[in-house]
Amino acid sequence: NKVKWSLAQEGLELIEATNYEEALNKINEHDLDLIYLTADLPGADSLELYNSIISNPKTKNLSLIFLTNIDDISIEQSLSLINSCDYIVKPLDIRELVLRTRKYLGLAPTKILVIDQNQDIQDFIKKTLNAEGLAVKTAANSRAGHEIIKEFEPQLILIDAAIAHKEQPDFID
Repeated sequence: NKVKWSLAQEGLELIEATNYEEALNKINEHDLDLIYLTADLPGADSLELYNSIISNPKTKNLSLIFLTNIDDISIEQSLSLINSCDYIVKPLDIRELVLRTRKYLGLAPTKILVIDQNQDIQDFIKKTLNAEGLAVKTAANSRAGHEIIKEFEPQLILIDAAIAHKEQPDFID
């Protein structure tokens, strides 16, 4: 399972459930930090499971990420009214899932690569992020960025859109 493997690479464990009853049992058996909720979980609708989660004192304050097939602004607006909720549209982008997971668990990336032709922008971003305790490397183009990736292994890459469009580096898909 690519999702489970990707989260394991971040030092995270994914506990899976294939139906409503199993989900409720695992929620009660484990100390969870975050719940992914899919609309197509067999045995009940996602709203019923959501209501079970928020009415449970053990899980009512957990962050929830809904996994949905629908990309609709109304979903985003509805979820913005619910505390600690977000959604990701299927098919899942593994990198997005990992970044959002880290965000909701309070695990911000610690190693960041900034690729921008403007040295002042590089310096400003590096200074700002270093002040937050983050390790930052900079590069002026994708070729230099690619070399840094090999040794530095950043968890997040911030790249100027013009460079990404013009050079189309292979580390962006």
